[in-house]
Amino acid sequence: MQKHFIRCDPKKCICFKKIELVVRLKQTFQSQRRNPQMQDMQYVFPLDTNILITPVARVAKPKNYPGTDSHRDYNEQNTRRLCGQSMCWDDNQQNHTKPNDIVGFRKKDNCVELHRVEAVHDPSHHVSIDSFSARSWSSNAFRKDQSRRNVLILSSTICVVPWCEWVKFGWHVSGPLLGTQRVANEQSRVQMIQYINAVS
Repeated sequence: MQKHFIRCDPKKCICFKKIELVVRLKQTFQSQRRNPQMQDMQYVFPLDTNILITPVARVAKPKNYPGTDSHRDYNEQNTRRLCGQSMCWDDNQQNHTKPNDIVGFRKKDNCVELHRVEAVHDPSHHVSIDSFSARSWSSNAFRKDQSRRNVLILSSTICVVPWCEWVKFGWHVSGPLLGTQRVANEQSRVQMIQYINAVS
């Protein structure tokens, strides 16, 4: 008995189109697995996004120093990130930061390292053993000021702004930045967001 085969046009055949779609989805999934930061890199920040900037000191303070140490705190949180854990940081005193806002670590005369806020927790999370194992940063929760601040869970680095680019925004370019502050200057904040969206 002679068998007859009908040749199918791949451009018109539904089966071929389904197979092609499955292949594309598989390739996209594999690409995202190879690049876990892909979603953060593709996120487009709205122009009304809030930006919180915190200074990082160039050198660590003595271990018996009674106040906070931004240099040591940052290094401990960066170590958590390198170990696959989330970076954590304090909100400012107003506790107005929301998920998908931006937090930047300002390293004067060097760069500003930016992160997206993935989640916001109440101040009780400072002392959660499961969430925070960093000695210096979590111990700040027992200070009167820090204990009232929300805990921000940060993404991996979304953008590093060189200092030569940062000064163009005209916000706290010279002089010290005293504590964690929100970028209140509307023009500077919008310029920062446009820069982040362009390079990330």
